[in-house]
Amino acid sequence: MTREKKSNKNTIQTSNGVGKKFLIISISLTVLLNGSVALWFFWYARKYGIEKFFS
Repeated sequence: MTREKKSNKNTIQTSNGVGKKFLIISISLTVLLNGSVALWFFWYARKYGIEKFFS
C-alpha cells in the first residue's frame, strides 16, 4: 500500500471518531436538557395545577 493511501485511511478514521464523539455528546446534552424540562414541568403542574400552566 502506498503512503498516500495509508494517510487517507488514517484521516478518515480520525474524522469519524471525532464525529462520533460529537454526536454522543450532543445527544447526551439533548436528553439531559429535555429531561430537566420534563421534571420541571411535572413539578410545576403538581405544585400549581395544570390549569395555571395553560392560563
